[in-house]
Amino acid sequence: MQKQQVKLLDRVRHKICLKHYSIRTEQAYVSWIKRYIHFHNMKHPKDMGEMEIEEFLTDLAARGKVSASTQNQAFNAVLFLYRQVLKIDLFGEINALRAKTPARLPTVLTADETFAVIDAMSGTHQLLGSGHDNILINQQKTSKNACFQGLYPHFRPQNRPDRVLKALEADTHRRIL
Repeated sequence: MQKQQVKLLDRVRHKICLKHYSIRTEQAYVSWIKRYIHFHNMKHPKDMGEMEIEEFLTDLAARGKVSASTQNQAFNAVLFLYRQVLKIDLFGEINALRAKTPARLPTVLTADETFAVIDAMSGTHQLLGSGHDNILINQQKTSKNACFQGLYPHFRPQNRPDRVLKALEADTHRRIL
């Protein structure tokens, strides 16, 4: 009796499962591999190589206008297909047009500038501006930094400005009452 050949995408899923990748990675990789095959008019990947990978990735960047991280994910999915599933090493260099990574300039304020901004706010907005209210209040039951004395939570300082902690404590008392 002849052994039935397992479909390519089932082999991909099986290999991902063996490597204990997450279900989301499996879904993403299978989707990218399908797109790669459809892009090349249902041609089997074993009959393709570096040139076809380059065309696919370049198309994603140029026509698809995907982000750099999306293009990298597609590239990793196709590489996984070739290296792990088909056991084909790609010896050539993939010189695809790369999607542009956005220039990220961090917005950083000094401690004094931060307090100046928070001091310019009032009431609940001041708490929202500090960014600590939701984090601390939503996690106060499990946080090591919060303890309950009677009905009211008291926050233990942990590298946090006392002004913010006092404002949080006061606002929490108002919310409970």
